Amino acid sequence: MSEQTISELESLTNRLLEASIRAFGINAAISHIVDSDDCLSRGTGALMDHFCDDLEEIAKGIHGLVRASRRPTEPSQ
Repeated sequence: MSEQTISELESLTNRLLEASIRAFGINAAISHIVDSDDCLSRGTGALMDHFCDDLEEIAKGIHGLVRASRRPTEPSQ
C-alpha cells in the first residue's frame, strides 16, 4: 500500500469517526425534545439521514482504497 493510499485511508477513517461522534452527539442532545415536536422530529430524522449517508460514503471510500491496495491475483490454472 502506498504512502498516499495510507494517508487517504487515515483521513477517511478520521472523518468517519468525527461524523459518528457528531451524529450521536446531536441525537443525544435533542432526543428529549424530538418526542414532543413532530416538526422537529422530522427535521432531526432528516439530519440523521444526512449523517448516515455521509458515513456510508466514507465507508465506501475506505472499502475502495482497501480493495485498490490489494494485489491482483493470478487466475488458478
